[in-house]
Amino acid sequence: MDLSSDYSLADLPVLHGELQRLLSETSAPRIETGALNDASLALVQLLFSAHLSARSLGKRLEISCPEGGALARALEGFGFLEAVDTRPRLENGTWSGLTAA
Repeated sequence: MDLSSDYSLADLPVLHGELQRLLSETSAPRIETGALNDASLALVQLLFSAHLSARSLGKRLEISCPEGGALARALEGFGFLEAVDTRPRLENGTWSGLTAA
């Protein structure tokens, strides 16, 4: 799945449905974010939630997170990389899950 445009708050319910479909229909779900120019807090929270949903389904969701890209900047800027209990696990430019802090 490619996130190739910027998403407003109004777009997120549709994206939520697309993410649910991706997780239910794909054995190895992956989301590309390299084309994003901006990643809002609401989008980051939705992607964080998608990781939790994938985990509950026994799947590993991968989200591309290019260094210096919109998603990487948002994760840092919104404090997700310094979270106290659970934070994103970034490996070689991919957000590959969640890890206990």
